[in-house]
Amino acid sequence: MKYKKLSMPLSDSNLQKIYDEQFLGIYELDDRIEVFFSMTQDVSRLTGIAGSSSEIIEECDWSKEWKKKIKPTSIGTITVLPPWLAKESVSENSITIVIDPGMGFGTGEHPTTRGCLALIQKNISRESSFLDFGSGSGILAIAAKKLGTQKVFAIEQDPDAINNARLNAKINNVEIDFLSSNQLPSANQKFDLIAANIQSSVIIPILPELKKRLTTQGILIISGILDDEPFPMNNVKAYINETPWLTLEISNEQN
Repeated sequence: MKYKKLSMPLSDSNLQKIYDEQFLGIYELDDRIEVFFSMTQDVSRLTGIAGSSSEIIEECDWSKEWKKKIKPTSIGTITVLPPWLAKESVSENSITIVIDPGMGFGTGEHPTTRGCLALIQKNISRESSFLDFGSGSGILAIAAKKLGTQKVFAIEQDPDAINNARLNAKINNVEIDFLSSNQLPSANQKFDLIAANIQSSVIIPILPELKKRLTTQGILIISGILDDEPFPMNNVKAYINETPWLTLEISNEQN
């Protein structure tokens, strides 16, 4: 079976255009994005993007190439592995998370995921309540569980991502209730820690509502923000800049 492969410059606007389409897989390189589509998918809206290129590839070629690119990723005390590398030896002090990449919902190697995992480890405790909004593969919620937190909630609107997240939770022997929704929980429900690793075009409009779901001393961790785009920086306690991506730690303190 053959597939369409598109390559284009990495930018927030290009990512938004991609996520409006039905793609089979996505992979982000240092400064470019590779996206895979079925042969029947109309991608004319994307092929006109400046700096883009396209080619037809065989399934066996791109799937093997894609797997070769996914390596074990260590962030603090966490090591993230795909299932085909799950038997590789890791440090005995490491928390291992096995993630089936699915259709590119979050494998641990992307800078935004790494940034979120680092800041979650910094701020979480066993007593914390944790919300993963836009959970994708479920990696952040699974990490919270494996770090010892029992009150873990996850919300995702994409049904394929929900299925992938539930599979990953099962692989990692953790129980998490993944809610299929694009809505935030009631403002009466408060969390000590909220993570949202989604597009900035989605995060920015709902930022005030996310903060309303925090406890008084709560922390919001957000990513999916390019370092050259404008973003409200109120109450930013810390950040990780892994060019071109930013991950922010925002407190709930009132100015």
